[in-house]
Order: sequence, then structure tokens, then C-alpha cells
Amino acid sequence: MLLAAPLTVAGIWGMVTRPSLALPLVLLVGVALVLTDFLAGPYREAEQKARAAAGAPMRNRQPLVNQPRPPSKQKPPRPKVEAHAGAEAEAAAAQALAAEAEAVAAAARARADAAAAEALAAEAEALAAEAEALAAEARAQEEAAAAEALAAEPEAVAAEAQAQAEVAVAEALAAEARVRERARAEAAAAEALAAEAHKRAEAAEAHALAAEARKQAKAAEAHALAAEARRRAKAAEPEALAAEARAQAEATETEALIAEARERERARAKAAEAEALAIEARKQAEAAEAQAQAAAARKRAEAAEIEALAAEARKRAKAAEAEALAAESRARAEAAETHALAAEARARERARAEAAEAEALAAESRARAEAAETRARAAEVWAGAEAAEAQARAAEARAKAIRLRLEAEAKNKRPPQGNQP
Repeated sequence: MLLAAPLTVAGIWGMVTRPSLALPLVLLVGVALVLTDFLAGPYREAEQKARAAAGAPMRNRQPLVNQPRPPSKQKPPRPKVEAHAGAEAEAAAAQALAAEAEAVAAAARARADAAAAEALAAEAEALAAEAEALAAEARAQEEAAAAEALAAEPEAVAAEAQAQAEVAVAEALAAEARVRERARAEAAAAEALAAEAHKRAEAAEAHALAAEARKQAKAAEAHALAAEARRRAKAAEPEALAAEARAQAEATETEALIAEARERERARAKAAEAEALAIEARKQAEAAEAQAQAAAARKRAEAAEIEALAAEARKRAKAAEAEALAAESRARAEAAETHALAAEARARERARAEAAEAEALAAESRARAEAAETRARAAEVWAGAEAAEAQARAAEARAKAIRLRLEAEAKNKRPPQGNQP
């Protein structure tokens, strides 16, 4: 009961700091104190009875007849004195046996008390071992919870990195779509310019063909006029030579006109050819310009596509890097989780081993307590038997002493034969 106050203070402090761990310990300590008080009750009562028996002197309940009388002045004879001394010696021996029996009983009670104390100590050790096992299990649970929290943190970081990688991939795809749309628009504009240049070239070619046709028509008309003139000249041959001369002159003039027309036609043809060449040159220049623009557009489109591919490659590389980081984070998280699980398994195994050891110690303590209790009971029974035997011997010794005293008194009361008249 001396440990009740510090245990109460410790229980209150534990309930304030860690109620989940202190509550079962307080309950166990309360049960242990109740059991201790319950088991120590009979021993305390026996000890109190023994103290009361040892402190109170025993009254001489012998009758007045059996009580020793004061010695008379007459000196008793020697045999009577020897008999009385023998009776007193036997009474003293009986008292010594009674005292020895009481000492044996007290030693037996002391051994029983010691065995009970050992049993209580063993039970307290078992309760302490059980409390340590509960504390170890609580520590293992706390370590497992901390490991789970540490394992959940890398998973959150990996999820955030994966979300950022997905956003980056979506932005890269949108930029690539915009670049492709711009390249398609530039290609369509280049195709429109090329079609317009082709139309212009076809129109210039049509103008050149029309000029050539006009030239050929004028030449045919001149040949027709010359033939008509020759035909008229032949028809008018009967007319005058003057007419022939005039015709020749006209023919010469016509030829001159024809030559002039031919020259003009050649000049026109050269001009048309030069114009056609210029038109062709313009067409070629426009075509070259269109081709250059188309090539520039293609180059720009290719450059944009290359840039888009490079951006996509960079984004893919970033995404791959993010995935690698996420995979590394997941691997670290898995490794941390594996370590945590291994630590938890080790903690659980250690807790189980400690619990098993504590249970074994508790079982051993209970066995020791039961054995000690059995020994205490046996010692108590043996002490009771020895005390009963000692009491029987003491009673027999007292009875013998009383009988011897009575015989001695009877002999003392009987008058001697030598003194009779």
C-alpha cells in the first residue's frame, strides 16, 4: 500500500500526457493493488493474531488446589526435593518445547509471508512485462503511422509532378496544332499566288497566239492582193503597156508595200516576240517568284514544323523527365513504403517477440507464484502441524508437570512413617 500514492501520481500524469497508453496501465495497476490487498489480508490477520498472542501473557488457569503453595519451613526430604526438581525441569522442558513450537510456527508464518511476497512480486513483474508489451505495441503503431505519412508524401509529390507533366503535354499539343494551322494557311496563300501566276502566264500566251494569228492573216491578205493584182494585170494585158507599166509600178509599189508590210509584220512579229519573250520572262520571273515564295513558305513551314517538332521533342523530353522524376519518386515512395512495411513488420515481430517473452515471463512468474503459494500453503500446513504437535507436546508436558507436582504435593502432605507415634 506504500506504492499507492506514487502509482496514483504516475497514473494521473500518464492520463494527462498519453491517455491511450496510460489507461490500460492504470487499470492493470489497480487490479494488481486490489489483488495484493486481497491476498495479503489473511496474512495480516494471522500476523496480528500472532502479535496479540505474543504480547498478552497467558494466565495460569490451574485450580487453586494444583497451584504450588509457598514452601513450609520444614525442610522436605531429599527424594521429594529431587522429584520436585525433576518435575520443574520437565515443566521447563515442556515450556521450552512450546516456545520452540511457537518459534517454528512464527518461522513458518514468516516463510509463508515471504512466499506470498515473492508471488506478489512475480505477479507485479508479469504486469510490468505486459505493460511494456503494450507500450512496445503502441510505439510500433506510432512508428507505422509515421511511416505511412512519409510514404503518402512522395505519392502526393509524384501526383503533382504527373499533373504538371500532363498540363505541359497539353500545352505542347496546342502549340503544335497552332503551328500546323499557320503552316497550312501559308501553304494555301502560296498555292493561291502560284495559281494566279499560272493564270497570268496563260493569258500572256493567249495574247501572243492572237498576235501571231493577226500577223498570219495580214500576210495572207497581202498575198491575196498580190495574186489579185497579177490576175488583173494578166486580164488587162490587152490594154496598154502603160497599164502594164503602171501595173508593174503598182506591183513594185505593192511589193514595196508588201515588203514594207512584211517589214512591219516582221517588226510587229519581233515586237510581239519580244513582248512574248518579255511576257514569258515576266511569267518566268513571276513563276520563279512564286516558286521562291512557295519555297520560302515551304521553308518557313518546314522551319515551323521543325521548331514544332523540336518543341514537341523538348516537351516530350520534359514529360519524359517528369515521368522519370515521377517514377523515381514512386520508386522512392515504394522503397520508403517497403522500408516502412519492413520496419513495421520488424516492429510487429519485435512486439510479438516481446509480448511472447512477456507472456512467457508472466507465465513463469505465475508458475513461480503458484509454486510459491503452494510452498507457502505447504509450509503453513507443516507449520500448523508442527505447532499442533508442539502444542500437544506442551500440553502433555504441562499435564505431566501437573501430575508430578500433584504427586509431589501428595507425598509432601503424607506424613512420614518415621515420625508417626
